[in-house]
Amino acid sequence: MKRNDKKILQLFQCDFNRNIEETFAQVLTENELIRLFFINENQAFTDGRNIVVDPAIGEVFANKEALIRAEDFMQIGRNISCSPWHALRMITRGQNIHECLHIIYSDFPNGIKTDPRAISKIRIKTLSLISNIIEDAFIEAVGCSIYDNLELYLAFERVAVLFSNTIFDGTIERALKNETTEAREPLPLIEYLSYMATFLLYPMVMQSSPSDNIIDYVNKTKQLFLDGSACGEPKARYNYIQQIFDAIEQIIPESTNELDDELITKILPGYKTHSDCDNTIGTFVNTGNNVNITRRLFTDLKNNDLPKRDFGKQINALISEYINEKNAAIKIVSAKPIVIEWNGAQFDCAAVHKNIKLIETKPKPNLNLRRAYQNIYNKYHINMLTSRIITTQNPKI
Repeated sequence: MKRNDKKILQLFQCDFNRNIEETFAQVLTENELIRLFFINENQAFTDGRNIVVDPAIGEVFANKEALIRAEDFMQIGRNISCSPWHALRMITRGQNIHECLHIIYSDFPNGIKTDPRAISKIRIKTLSLISNIIEDAFIEAVGCSIYDNLELYLAFERVAVLFSNTIFDGTIERALKNETTEAREPLPLIEYLSYMATFLLYPMVMQSSPSDNIIDYVNKTKQLFLDGSACGEPKARYNYIQQIFDAIEQIIPESTNELDDELITKILPGYKTHSDCDNTIGTFVNTGNNVNITRRLFTDLKNNDLPKRDFGKQINALISEYINEKNAAIKIVSAKPIVIEWNGAQFDCAAVHKNIKLIETKPKPNLNLRRAYQNIYNKYHINMLTSRIITTQNPKI
């Protein structure tokens, strides 16, 4: 990452912007207990209460060519690629929306914890990866079926990450390949999951026919992936995951040591949301809402391409909002301590105070203390309000 991009990212990841996203998450989920955190670990996930997003995921915000290709695909003009700040805003909000929708519509913990199939690490991981593909496609379908203004964020984040990972003269299969290692024949399970993830999450990618190693499994499970990702009832949706697992059980290896975690992360960066591992010190139980799915993110329910939507008005409003938020963030982050010196002669009884100097220091705001001050206010403001009402109603005579 270039030095200037690092500076922009550091400025963006201030508490002012984190609070904007956290407040948005609380409003969307209708849950004031939701907390949101920024990290830089190429992943985004939620445990049902805490949301973790990476604004710099894949360094997409700094990849102008990928951003331009995403804009061209969505026909939204050069409104995002012109500014890394705009790209950070779009990508962060897209991740945030995705995880919020999981909180609303997915079960926490998921069914893997009680699934009799989950008797080894490799089987748990396979269940998690199948769940990841289906749940992510489902969540994106929810965002388009139920909400009228979330499609732009979900689609841009999905497409921009795709183009950022893709070698521009090649295919997604090259993009998802580990370029740092010698080319080798992928495990059938990884080849299969890669194929199905691309089929369901990236329908705009033209894939070659599946190899002989996986073609039978693809044919057996393709409709299960389509039906499962359009199923609006969480427990019924997990049943599709179990059916897929049973159909591909023969290609599941003996050990997780045979799997390439780096490759899996490239295919499914939100893997932790659907894994059986503990991502938090707490355990949050949540039953996902039922919902009726009417379309997918890029296709209809029959997997036919949908016509491109005109996002012109929404984009124009967002850009204006992003500029105002950036200026506000810069003003807060660049604030400096203020020191004012008062001379005694400026006050009454100047003769007494003439040799006295008062130095007033207003320190730079410490945003790390914001939540502490907010907690104090939340704890005592009702008491202070009550006291004021009592004093008003019972004035001293």
